[in-house]
Amino acid sequence: MEETIAELRRQLEEERQGRAEAQRREEEERQAREEAERREEEEKKAREEAERREEEEKKAREEAELRVQPNTLFRLLDRCHTSLSQAIRVETDATLTTQGDATDLVNRLYPKLWRKLDRTGAFTSRPLFPSDTQIDYVVTNIQNRPIYSQASLRNFERDTVDNFVEKVIKALRDDEPLRYEFRI
Repeated sequence: MEETIAELRRQLEEERQGRAEAQRREEEERQAREEAERREEEEKKAREEAERREEEEKKAREEAELRVQPNTLFRLLDRCHTSLSQAIRVETDATLTTQGDATDLVNRLYPKLWRKLDRTGAFTSRPLFPSDTQIDYVVTNIQNRPIYSQASLRNFERDTVDNFVEKVIKALRDDEPLRYEFRI
């Protein structure tokens, strides 16, 4: 009978060890599954992050390419209005300015181009004019220089108006029907 009891104890111990081994294997398998799921989740996040970065880089490249593309006439006018006119700074300390009257603009004639240009949509929609990057360069040159004299006003006018008007006139001159229409 003692042999039977010893055999039963041995079997019981084997059963306990078997259960412990099975629980250990189940725990290892559970941890392995969790680790695999964690790695899979990290890989998914890494792929998503890489895709997001790639999309941002693509968008930045496209925006940069657009910034260096020539502008249409109306885009040029809009950029000049919004960027260049916003960058103007006038010296407010009277001791740092010149004195005297500004140039008298009475009886000066300015061409009425807009109705003629409206009829020539093909011209106004062509990208012939300075790019946003070029306009931004002009802005950086003028934004830190306050207007304090007739000379500084002339420089501002040259940089922000005359040079761009010259580009528009050159584009008109290069188009034979428009050159005839505007008599230039």
